[in-house]
Amino acid sequence: MLVNVPAGADFSGDLHGSKRGFPGWPVDDPKVVETARYFDAMNFAPAIKAKSLVAVGLMDTISPPFGVFAAFNQIQGPKEAVPMPESDHNNLSPQQEGAWYVRNREALESLRKTGSFTPNTRWTRP
Repeated sequence: MLVNVPAGADFSGDLHGSKRGFPGWPVDDPKVVETARYFDAMNFAPAIKAKSLVAVGLMDTISPPFGVFAAFNQIQGPKEAVPMPESDHNNLSPQQEGAWYVRNREALESLRKTGSFTPNTRWTRP
């Protein structure tokens, strides 16, 4: 799985001191909270066993890093985070996404040549 700043993760962050992002549903309505669980990536992340490459814009207010990392940490398969320290959401500051473009290109090339890629599970800031 290759994903750049996934949206819809940990939508209820405001309930536990985090920052919610897209879609910004009201967390003060219990019916909304209950229904949103069917859409929140946090609830599906533990089922992911595939190798995963996940980019995180550390300045992103649409897909806040708190929610992305919360879902990322639940992924059960081999995974690699690609932090982008100065990037907000991907269509707002594509010039700040160099780390994602480099690593994504490497993973895609490996997939093309070998049918697989190896996540760097000991990632560090580029």
